[in-house]
Amino acid sequence: MAAVRLITLSDPGRYAVGYLFRRIGPVMATLNPLWRFRTSGTPPADPRRPYVVVSNHESFADILLISHLPWEMKWLSKAELFKVPVLGWLMHLAGDIPVRRARGAVP
Repeated sequence: MAAVRLITLSDPGRYAVGYLFRRIGPVMATLNPLWRFRTSGTPPADPRRPYVVVSNHESFADILLISHLPWEMKWLSKAELFKVPVLGWLMHLAGDIPVRRARGAVP
């Protein structure tokens, strides 16, 4: 993914790297014979417009399920995950957004 990022430096939205990163979920689901994911509904007419996709996050499988959606998106994730080796690096390369959780207002 770092190589894709270097090749696509003119892609400020990091869509190519993000798309590649999100393909990990469907691959993992395919490799596990006990998991079956299904999506339904009407996809947005213009996937480049801003949308909010929310998961109830009942398990870590939600992450894999959202990866099955057919468009590139940026994830909000707690900032601590960006410090996890490999995962954090990939999230940073994909342009995901760290959320710094704090008690009270943050200046």
